[in-house]
Amino acid sequence: MFGGTAPFVATALIGSTGSNLAPSFYVIAIALVSVVVATAYPERAVSRGSAAATADPRGAPVTT
Repeated sequence: MFGGTAPFVATALIGSTGSNLAPSFYVIAIALVSVVVATAYPERAVSRGSAAATADPRGAPVTT
């Protein structure tokens, strides 16, 4: 939406709906989709020094 096609998309939305607020509703809808997707996936970051950071990703015991 915010790339080079933004004016074209905004004009098309206003032209097809007749409402000057149509682009804002589009941005709100995309933001809601982004929030749903972002909360649906678990955090995968591992902090340095934690036990998980040194564990074998296959679940095998790690020998040092």
